[in-house]
Amino acid sequence: MRQKDIKELRRLLDAAGPRPWKIYVRGIDGYINDAVGSRLLGGESSEGYVDENTPAAAAIVKVSEHIDELLKIAADVRRHK
Repeated sequence: MRQKDIKELRRLLDAAGPRPWKIYVRGIDGYINDAVGSRLLGGESSEGYVDENTPAAAAIVKVSEHIDELLKIAADVRRHK
């Protein structure tokens, strides 16, 4: 992973909303929300409903929990090349 890729990913993540991101389901609504409750994506079933059984949504949430550590490792590997 190039340094510019690491910086771009950090910029995109910071712009997306504070982490951790969580799956929020209520009735027919299923979203991924940021740490302050703002909707990142999802909606009603006709709008892109997601829940914990949606593989992409579960992956996004799990990655959001560990992305800072993963980017630090990537940066350390780059420095030691």
